[in-house]
Amino acid sequence: MLAILLSGCASIVHGPTQTVRVSSEPAGATVYLNGEEQGATPLEIDLERDARYVLRLEHPSHTPQSRTLRRRADVWAIAGLVLWGPFGPVSIGVDWVTGALYEQRPASVFIRLAEPDRRP
Repeated sequence: MLAILLSGCASIVHGPTQTVRVSSEPAGATVYLNGEEQGATPLEIDLERDARYVLRLEHPSHTPQSRTLRRRADVWAIAGLVLWGPFGPVSIGVDWVTGALYEQRPASVFIRLAEPDRRP
């Protein structure tokens, strides 16, 4: 019973990590996450839910672009507050400690890279 009471809804449902899909036009763009190279598009990256991230895509023949992922309270964490009744604050606390309190948005990123202006 104690294990159930000390479990947050978001921690039970999905845990502290989240997969984010990154794709681009053109495909094959190099993906940087907070400045560290991750690979080329299309790509799936496992992210900590409670961290802050900036994606940067670079392609040799196109202009680089960046996108900031936003974290927000996860619906399962909020559900835990309601479903656990008087133990709701404990559920939120567990989700906060484990990092499962948040979700990264968007969960799928598509970036159309622009060709550079080649006017003389």
